[in-house]
This record gives sequence, structure tokens and C-alpha cells, in this order.
Amino acid sequence: MAVPHRVVVIDDVTTTGTSLERAAMALRSAGAGEVYALCVAATPVGATVSRVDDADDGDRARRPGSPHR
Repeated sequence: MAVPHRVVVIDDVTTTGTSLERAAMALRSAGAGEVYALCVAATPVGATVSRVDDADDGDRARRPGSPHR
């Protein structure tokens, strides 16, 4: 089966991006020249959550477990 030169991978939710990365690697190995990813929603983890917690505008409610209560 021939793989198109340009491929778009669509995912509903991504957390770490590992699934999208592995799909892209497999497509590139199969002959795709360009692989793009589109995700409908992302779950922030790690450093992203820390940056959100640090961006206090003084008006929004804090989530339980936030270091800035």
C-alpha cells in the first residue's frame, strides 16, 4: 500500500504526544514525506501545569492542590 507524501494524523485528545509521535515515526518509515498532527483537545501535564499555576491573575479560583492557594 502506498503512503501519501503528505499525511495528517487526527487525534481527539493528547496528553504527552507519544501516540502522535509514534504514528508520525511509523508513517515516515513507511515513506510519508510530511506528517502533520491535529488534536482537538490537550491535557496539560508537567511544566505546562506549573506555568498555569504560576500565572495568577488574582481573580480566578485555585484548583485543589495548587501551590498558590
